[in-house]
Amino acid sequence: MIRCLITQWKKEKKKGIFKMGKQILRISTAGSVDDGKSTLLGRLLFDSKNLNYDDIEKIKKKSNLNGEIDFSLFTDGLKDEQEQGITIEVAYRYFSSKKRKYIVSDTPGHIQYTRNMITGGSLSNVSIILIDIIKGITEQTKRHLFLSSLLNINHIIICVNKMDLVDYSEQKFEIIKNEIESFCSKLIIRDLTVIPISALKGENIINFSSNMEWYNGSTLMYRLDNLHISSDLNKIRSRMFVQNIIRTKNNNNRFIQGRIQSGIFRVGDLIQVYPNKLKSKIVNILNGFEKVQTSFSPMSISLEIEDDIDISRGNLITKVNSLPKKSREIEVVLCWMDDKPLDLNQTFKGIRVSEDFRCKILEINYKYNIEDLSREFENKSISKNDIFKSKIKISKDFFHDSYVETKDTGSFILVDNQNNTVCCGMIV
Repeated sequence: MIRCLITQWKKEKKKGIFKMGKQILRISTAGSVDDGKSTLLGRLLFDSKNLNYDDIEKIKKKSNLNGEIDFSLFTDGLKDEQEQGITIEVAYRYFSSKKRKYIVSDTPGHIQYTRNMITGGSLSNVSIILIDIIKGITEQTKRHLFLSSLLNINHIIICVNKMDLVDYSEQKFEIIKNEIESFCSKLIIRDLTVIPISALKGENIINFSSNMEWYNGSTLMYRLDNLHISSDLNKIRSRMFVQNIIRTKNNNNRFIQGRIQSGIFRVGDLIQVYPNKLKSKIVNILNGFEKVQTSFSPMSISLEIEDDIDISRGNLITKVNSLPKKSREIEVVLCWMDDKPLDLNQTFKGIRVSEDFRCKILEINYKYNIEDLSREFENKSISKNDIFKSKIKISKDFFHDSYVETKDTGSFILVDNQNNTVCCGMIV
């Protein structure tokens, strides 16, 4: 999962996404098969005028709908690669409005692709989950909602699609909405919005629907443009994993490079480096080649510190007044991704950003039953896509935060002896 995210970050950097003046909003989309996810994304691209004339004409010819457009084809740009046998796990789309730049992770909806949902949702500000008004809430819908809550995605938008197939019935929408709210009351969800839409007709996506005048909420695009996400970032716990150490040609200056996971670092701040717990003071901060006085998440920076202390890749840097927890045994929620079932006699390599460690799963507390969110204490056999709570023993002092407090210091992946990613974890 972490490797996929690093690869995606490099692609976005090449596209110049981070240089744009608009605020970036990351969206993960999910839904059961044939709920209309591709059509919705195509509509967003088309109605927000993020497609050029040639693309539109090309899709019109492919649609074979007597001049009508099959909007799902706008998001099928990877179809040729799929036909060549290339495995594509999470597709990323990019579009913008007057207010924001959007990065959309389009994840598969099948239960066997739980790992893909986690990859796509792990960095998202908002999760858009589609529900077919005809099929109603499915087991996959519940899984998407549970994972969104587990991944601490602060904003969830439920789009109840295909309203045109039920004559835009307010009564049928309210039944689905009440079921959603009842299920979500068992989860930790900070901000939930439910919107009735027709992706095919383009209703309540960019423009309000004249067929649903009973709906007094916002359109999907208005909601995305006006979500308040600045307070979602943890500005208190200052954390940065060391990615690289460089020295100037004359060896007089040493710079510590990394991306700020959370919080704020300023020139003059006293810092502490883990695991050796050595302290120093920040004397310079470079953002690219520009000196700055203040830096914050998610900036990538170079730090110059006062003392020539021992520091290397994978070390964690914090401010001295914002210390992490220390332990060799941690409670975690894990999602098993391997085709083979879990063997408690195995040992694993854990990877957290640029840090790695050896560990072992000591015990399984319980598994989650996604259907009703109950906990299974008796059946503790773990197979692919199971989500469970357990305890892990780590071979060294482990400095961490809970996942809810800081995602990067509170999450990791486990790799087996064949270097296969078998599990991702979130620290409780």
